[in-house]
Amino acid sequence: MRRLLPLILFTQIVVASCIAGATEPAIAAKGDYQKLCGVCHLPDGKGIPGVFPPLNERLGHWANKEDGRTYLVKIVTQGMSGTIIVDGQQFSGYMPAVAMQLDPAPLAVLLNDVLLKFAPEIDVEPYTAREIQRIRSIVVRNAKDLRPQASS
Repeated sequence: MRRLLPLILFTQIVVASCIAGATEPAIAAKGDYQKLCGVCHLPDGKGIPGVFPPLNERLGHWANKEDGRTYLVKIVTQGMSGTIIVDGQQFSGYMPAVAMQLDPAPLAVLLNDVLLKFAPEIDVEPYTAREIQRIRSIVVRNAKDLRPQASS
């Protein structure tokens, strides 16, 4: 029994680490949202009128189109400036490149979490790290230029 004790302890540590690791991306995404997005868009995603637009089902509609998916990645990795119209309301704020420092996998988790939280009724293909990496390689001067025009 004494010989088995180290093996049992090791197995318990490995299992506990796997369970903890399975929840870390979701926890990290929520923390990243609060730290990177929630400061301006607020924890409930309602934004600040005239300055920071609300996060809502519009994101899900965009994430179902190639140009929209590219825009969502570029907006958080490159930032944006200038005036936009959202749901008929003008917003004139500045969005810094808040997720520029995130690696592709954590950024995919963050974007997927935002889509699930603010557009749960829209069926969206989840972002992958590979897709994030591909989109990051696209060079654009201003992410605003990628904004889907068909929907505000």
